[in-house]
Amino acid sequence: MLVFTLTNNVTDEVWVGTCKDSCEERFTQFKKAMTLGIKAQIYKDLRDYGAKNFTVDDFAMANDREELAELFNEALDTYGGLSLQGVKTSLRSTAPIKAIATKNRSVSPMTASSSVKNTKSRPAKEKISKGRTNNSAKEKLIKERMAEEKVEREMVKKKQEREQADEMAQIIARLDARGSTLAKR
Repeated sequence: MLVFTLTNNVTDEVWVGTCKDSCEERFTQFKKAMTLGIKAQIYKDLRDYGAKNFTVDDFAMANDREELAELFNEALDTYGGLSLQGVKTSLRSTAPIKAIATKNRSVSPMTASSSVKNTKSRPAKEKISKGRTNNSAKEKLIKERMAEEKVEREMVKKKQEREQADEMAQIIARLDARGSTLAKR
């Protein structure tokens, strides 16, 4: 399971999402869903700026759902990003509720106001791998990229911390200098 970022190169907005195997496949899924007219901010941005103005990057790889949630939240915090969780990628509606017969009552499966849907044959969707990949070389490559990106993120974080420390030192020095001149008056 992967956490990925989708960066709008025009506005520098960062969208954070998750996928099972490939973030590029997930982005392709978003591009296809964009043409369906689903109302979501990501699709509006894709239509307005064009898919070519978006960059897809892996953020981290998780081994379980808890780690995935932690990494997802970390990515949101790191980039100040927007979440892709819950964004629909198809017009498919939910399945109708089946009637459940109980001893005391029964629920009708359909009401008079509900309509019968046309059953059109849909093209078969490409099967997406669930969980881990079967290719150990691919897994190793993904893990190496994740490790490199983690090192880069840590370097950026340390650089920001140094800059903040320098800025604080300058502020404190100015306050000390101002305080000493006030004492002389």
